[in-house]
Amino acid sequence: MRDFHISQRPAGRLVRVDPKSVRRHPTPDTSKIRKEMQKIAAKRRRLGYRRIRVMLVPHLAVNDHCSRENLCLVADTLISVARVGRELDALARVYGKR
Repeated sequence: MRDFHISQRPAGRLVRVDPKSVRRHPTPDTSKIRKEMQKIAAKRRRLGYRRIRVMLVPHLAVNDHCSRENLCLVADTLISVARVGRELDALARVYGKR
């Protein structure tokens, strides 16, 4: 297509290929997530799939459940175990260990 400067639709018609089958990427395997969502849905029937998905996504916040205070909030695309350890050490220096 690049050598002849022809767009995808006419090229697809020329070789009789549906453009949706060419452009579509395979979906990732989500069987583990589905099984986990089904387990939660069986226990908590009133929750919808959106809320269950939020429950399965790891959260970046450290909350004190007694005072309901947010002690630390780190937003990043990937947080390593070493980074979590550093953040927890910083919290222990500020608030002390209990």
